[in-house]
Amino acid sequence: MTEAAPAAARRGALNLLTGWRQTLRHPAIARLVAINLLFTLAFTGMETVFPLFSQHIFGWTAQQNGYIFTYVGVVIVIMQGGLIGRLVKRWGERSLLIVGLVMLAVGLALLPLSTHLAVLLVALGILSAGDGAATPTASALLSFASPPDAQGQTQGVAQGLGSLGRVIAPLVAGSLFTAGPGIPFIVGAALMLLAALIALPVLPGAPRGQSELSAQGTAPALSAAAERGDAARDERESFTGSH
Repeated sequence: MTEAAPAAARRGALNLLTGWRQTLRHPAIARLVAINLLFTLAFTGMETVFPLFSQHIFGWTAQQNGYIFTYVGVVIVIMQGGLIGRLVKRWGERSLLIVGLVMLAVGLALLPLSTHLAVLLVALGILSAGDGAATPTASALLSFASPPDAQGQTQGVAQGLGSLGRVIAPLVAGSLFTAGPGIPFIVGAALMLLAALIALPVLPGAPRGQSELSAQGTAPALSAAAERGDAARDERESFTGSH
């Protein structure tokens, strides 16, 4: 049993490296996977240190943080469940991804300035709307860019690097918080701007009239992003519950 675990870990790391080398052969896929990683680092870092930040600024406990994360979840659900299809139908996945990443950057940059509840709610509202826009559109664009026979592997690489980001982000964000309560959010905003710059080159879009996120077909595309969204919300709830 003790020997099987390290062997499985080595195989998982080898498969991840092999998959990453293959994604580098497709620049569009590599950019989207990098965007996914940067997003995970920034958002998970925010989730990690926000309870510490709110305690430092407002003196909040786990109960107040639970209310705030519920507010964040409601905004994301409204975006992904009600608005995303209409917005993509009008603007397209690529444009909405870039807008979502910029909104995430703005929301994160406003958090260190949020010394009043109203400002905090505005900052988190912008951030949550950006998350609701960026998550499903990035997943949709990744499926468009991947060859039909490699979609499973591509999604596996993206999820593997996302999991790696969720391991690294709390360590880095916690260290940055000790240097200054607002520094993790500023660094996260910089990562989101970098992700938006990476998304600026022409990325693949849906064939005309066949957008996975169109108003007629919102559910199929959101199901592709649902696992990641659910995982993030589960982590959010478990974190706030432990505090």
